Order: sequence, then structure tokens, then C-alpha cells
Amino acid sequence: MNLYDDYDPFAYGDDEPARGENKEENETRKKYFEEELTRYREEKRRDRDYSPGPSKQRAFLSPEILEALVDYCIENDKFEEALHFSKLLTDHAPFSADAWHRRGMIEAHHAHFEDALHSYEKALSLDPTDPELLVNYGIVLESLGKTEDALHIFDRALTSDPANDDALFSKGICFEKADRFHDAISIFRYLAGKDEFAKDAYYELGFCYDSIEDYNKALESYDAHLDLEPYNHNGWYNHGIVYNRMGMFNKAISSYEMALAIKENFPAAWYNRGNAYANLGKLNEAIESYKECLKYDAEDVSAWHNLANAYEELQRFRDAIRCFTQAIKYDPKHAESFFGRGSCYDALDHPRKALDDYDAALAISNKNPELWYAKADALYNLGKLAEALLAYKMVLELSPKDFEAWYDYAETLLDERRYAEASRAYEQAARIEPNWADAHYGRAKALYLLGAHLESAVELLITFRLDDSKKKNFESEFPILGNEDAFREVEEMVKRESDAQSM
Repeated sequence: MNLYDDYDPFAYGDDEPARGENKEENETRKKYFEEELTRYREEKRRDRDYSPGPSKQRAFLSPEILEALVDYCIENDKFEEALHFSKLLTDHAPFSADAWHRRGMIEAHHAHFEDALHSYEKALSLDPTDPELLVNYGIVLESLGKTEDALHIFDRALTSDPANDDALFSKGICFEKADRFHDAISIFRYLAGKDEFAKDAYYELGFCYDSIEDYNKALESYDAHLDLEPYNHNGWYNHGIVYNRMGMFNKAISSYEMALAIKENFPAAWYNRGNAYANLGKLNEAIESYKECLKYDAEDVSAWHNLANAYEELQRFRDAIRCFTQAIKYDPKHAESFFGRGSCYDALDHPRKALDDYDAALAISNKNPELWYAKADALYNLGKLAEALLAYKMVLELSPKDFEAWYDYAETLLDERRYAEASRAYEQAARIEPNWADAHYGRAKALYLLGAHLESAVELLITFRLDDSKKKNFESEFPILGNEDAFREVEEMVKRESDAQSM
């Protein structure tokens, strides 16, 4: 709800004149206020260091005129001017709770929350029981992250006025910010039965149910909100977010498109529409959505990154590299984009550029096993086997159950002629994934090179049982690994064991 929803301003222009005023008097006063605003702007233009200190106060601006002038500025969305004259008002009437209250509201509107807090505290020292003042004070406390203090103030307002639904609604918002969603739900369910609060209460209920992952009730709440306020683009957007969480991407897209029909320049809706299309594998549609998002927010790092991902999946690697580079331009610490760009360089057979990007990503975030894996592969492709082994070790420290990493680590050890270590690494891969023929075949090679021919033959038997096509590899690879006699010995062992098993 807006800060000024319950504000009772002076009547101007087309509004009904205040009691005792005719329309001509009202127009005269409006003209006077506009002239005063013009004088203020001229003084400010001439003096860039203009401040509403005592030297700038005009004696003829009485508290009553200043109060009406502040109201006039608020009514006409002239909040900068309203702040200036509210400060003059508190200088003229320092013992007026209403003056300090007005000033606090305008300072809060400008997000000057510490200043607003001071103003509200001055007002409360003069009028400690004003319910509206207590509610606004609580809202500022909550904005400053002082949740418990804010809850105490809302309870204080409700103690003095149990029927104060504004205080109750604000208390519900405070519970939301404190992640006390079930407490917030109790309040908003009650307020949903009040005509004045129903649409806002249903909206907040949607958020609360979404936060506790009760997606069906979240949808019901947003549906109820949209029945009351069908042109709320944020309501349709959140509706889509819930469908997205449920994996119902087509329905999510429909909701995002409703939001965009109401507000076309809504980058978050374009972005999430792109994500939904990407989840459906409709990458060209996703690309168009991300481009629309970037048209309205050219510095959206996530949109550049996801656009690059879509291009990468389509194997448009150069387009992807350009987009990853844009993401990095706007966020030089975006490790994921360095990783993505490195993967594209790898795909284009530029392992040196890929390695540079992987190193840049690891300098930002070094706990990602996939990133270490990519670096290890790039080093291997560059022939830097000793460095590749160190990178594979990091993968295994971070992800010890990754059987493919154990296998690649073993293959690199084999290339380095560290056969015993390679055998143990292959064995670990086979232990994690027992039915993977490649791991058993790799261990057979390592054992054969160690001269453990019987053990090698056993691993070959397991290999052939899992994948009969590996026999061709055996016939072509094993003779060149050792001498002819050794190959024949293993071949005979395999044949005898195979015949024995078939009897």
C-alpha cells in the first residue's frame, strides 16, 4: 500500500473547495503556491548549495501556509519541493507533531530513512499515541532492517487501536521480511476478507505461499488478486514465476506474456520468458526474449549470460563468445561467464584462450569441480600433463564420486607412465561405476604394462562381458603395449577363462 493512501490533503483545482472557500479563492491560493514554488526553484538555481536553513526562511510563510504548501506539493507529486517546505515547517513549528510527521513521510518517500526515523521520533515525543504515526514509524524501522523494533511498534499501535488494519497489514509485511511466512499468512488471510485490503492481501499471500513452496495455494492467491486487479503486471509476472517453479513452462510463458501486454518495458518478464523457452528447448524463442530484455536493460548480466548459453547450445560459439564478453564487461567478477566463454573457445579448438578464461574464473571462485575439470582437459589438450594431473586432483577433492574424473585422471597417469597409480585410479572409477567397461579396460592396460598379466586378463574378461565390442580394441592395442609373447600369454589366459565360463 502507498504511504499516502490515507493522507488527507488540502483540496485544489478540480477538487471540492475546503469548507468556507469558493472556487475562486481556491484558484487564487493555487496560483500563490505556484508562485512560491517558482521563487524557490529560482533561488535554488542561482545557489547550488541552497539549503532550507534559517537564513532562507521567509517570515511571511506562516506554519498554516507552509502546511498547506506541503500538502499541495504532495498532491502534485512535487516531492523535492515538499521536502524543502516540510523542513521550513518544522523550523517554524518545532512543537507540532503533525509537522514532524509530514516531514518524516516525505523523507521516507525519498528513502532518507535515518532522517525519517529522527522526524518520527520527534513527532512521537509530542504525540506518542497517534496510530498513523506509529504505523509509519514502524514501516521506517522495518526499512532499516530493525524488524523486532518494528513489530513492537505495530503491536503498540494495535494495543491502542485493535481495529487498525493498516498496522496489521504492516505487521504482516514485517513477518514476511523476517521469513516468518506462516505468521504473515494468518494476517493476510484475515485481511483478504476486508474489501479495502483484499487485493493487496491476496498478492502478499501469493508471495508467502510461494516462499514456503506451497505452489497451488500461491497460484490460487495470485488468481484471486488478479480477479480484483487484472491489470497488475507484477501480479501476472509472479503468477508466471510460480508456474516456472512447478516446471509448467508453457503456462509460465502465458503469464509472462500477460504481464508484457500490460507493460512492454518489463525486462524481468522478458528475461524469465526467455528462461522458460530455454527450459522447453525452444532456443530461438529464448534468444529473442533475452534480446528484448536487453533492449530495456542493456547491462543485465544474467540476460547476457543466458543469451550466450542459448547461442552455445546452438553451437553458435562466436555469437556466444560475444555475449559472454558483454556479461564480463558489466560484471568483471562473473565467474560463470568466464567459464562459459572458455568452453566456447575449447569448442573452437583454442585451448590456450580457454585456459586463460578458466584461470580467470578460478581466481574468482575456486570451489567449482566442473571448472577445475575444464581446466584439466584444456591442460591435457595443450600437452601439459603434469599440470593437468594437479587440476584433476582438485576435481577429485571437490567431487570424489565423479567416476569420469577418476577415469581421466587415470588416463593421464597412464600417459605419464605412472602405471601403478593409473591402475588404482581406474579401480576407483570401476568401484564407483562397476558396469562401466572403459574403467575395467583401462585398468587391464595398466596391469598389463606392470607385467601383472593374470590380473589384466581378469579385467579384460569383465570388460568383454560388459561390452563385447572392446575385443577389437584389445586385438589392436595390446600388441603394441608390450612384446608379442606377453600379448599371446594374456590372450591365451582370456581364451581359457572364457571357455571355462561358457562350459
